[in-house]
Amino acid sequence: MQLVACLLMSLCVGLASNAFADQPAEPSSAPQTPAAGTPPAHASTAPAAPGTSVAPSDAANDTAAADSAKRDAANDKLLRGKGYKPEAHNGRTLYCRKEAPLGSRFENKVCNTAEDLLRITQDAQDRTSEAQQRGQMTPNHN
Repeated sequence: MQLVACLLMSLCVGLASNAFADQPAEPSSAPQTPAAGTPPAHASTAPAAPGTSVAPSDAANDTAAADSAKRDAANDKLLRGKGYKPEAHNGRTLYCRKEAPLGSRFENKVCNTAEDLLRITQDAQDRTSEAQQRGQMTPNHN
């Protein structure tokens, strides 16, 4: 039983190390100010009709959509690097790959959403860190 636990932990460590190796740098969260005389990227070049105004929430929605698209592209690149291929299932995008369970040569197709796969990877990283910290806190009796 300890052998299975050891192998499972080794697998988690391997997956976690791959996740950190392929992570792209996150964009800075500081707002960027445009150069003098240039309109912001989300501003329209055409003047607004008299009596109408552009809602400030539209700019926030555009920014949120752009951030979401960047995050989705980074997640897609990360998951493709781990061997997952995007597939459409019932209107949802799932990432699938074939994996052979421990002790078997037969591969099973495993599919999950990008969010689930990223959460699983983060959980594995957290468990690995906790195990390493516990190992450092125990006295060495050589």
